[in-house]
Amino acid sequence: METDLSGVFFSLAEVLLHLKNYRDELLNKSLIQQQELQQADGLLRTIRDQPGAYQVYLSIYYHY
Repeated sequence: METDLSGVFFSLAEVLLHLKNYRDELLNKSLIQQQELQQADGLLRTIRDQPGAYQVYLSIYYHY
C-alpha cells in the first residue's frame, strides 16, 4: 500500500514536537523497565539472602 504524501508539509515546530514526544515516550518506557528490573533484582536478592521466607509463600501458591 503506497501513501501519497504530495502536498503534505510539516512545519519545523511540528516535527520538533513529534520528535520530543517520541523521545519522552521512549524515556518513560526505559524508566519503567528500569524500575521493573530493579524490583526483580530486589526479589532475587531477597530470595538469595533469605530463602526460607519464600518457601512458605511458594508452598501456599502451589496449592491453589
